[in-house]
Amino acid sequence: MSRKTFYTIAIFLKLNYLVLLTILPIPPNVQKGQTISSVTKSSEKYMF
Repeated sequence: MSRKTFYTIAIFLKLNYLVLLTILPIPPNVQKGQTISSVTKSSEKYMF
């Protein structure tokens, strides 16, 4: 898998996560959300 594909998936996941956060006031699984956000944050370091 190329880096570009990985970044696209990471951004896509982050956007979906942000949409879910706006729809659901309290995420059903906060720990899972924190894992996703930490993964996207670590991928952002490489992107910018």
